[in-house]
Amino acid sequence: MAKPPHFIRQWRLHRRLTLEQLAERIGMTHQNLGKIERFLVPYNQPLLDKLAEELGTDQASLIMRDPSDPDAVWSLWDSLKPAQQTVARRLLRSLRDEDVPVDVPPSPKPAGRQKTETNVELIRSRRRR
Repeated sequence: MAKPPHFIRQWRLHRRLTLEQLAERIGMTHQNLGKIERFLVPYNQPLLDKLAEELGTDQASLIMRDPSDPDAVWSLWDSLKPAQQTVARRLLRSLRDEDVPVDVPPSPKPAGRQKTETNVELIRSRRRR
């Protein structure tokens, strides 16, 4: 039987807690918490409740969300200031509510001189001289 996935270790590290510190806060030995983090022992709902409270998140995030992924939507959200979160909500609502095409910005052009028609003409004219 497969062990249920979780991101308990990632959340602990994200909150800059040692195994010993978190274990003490939730009333467990660090050895047992370490076994849970390594998927050797399964977690249970009461443990998730305690962990979520101590780690400042919810139970679902402990199971589904890796806080160490800097490009994940929630990681981006957590890095925003309250005023920026307000703007982000407005942008997301407008994307949801309106059929607005989302333009993808063009990729940056490589550094150096680009061959354009003007440059080609200039090169040809110099060769003729």
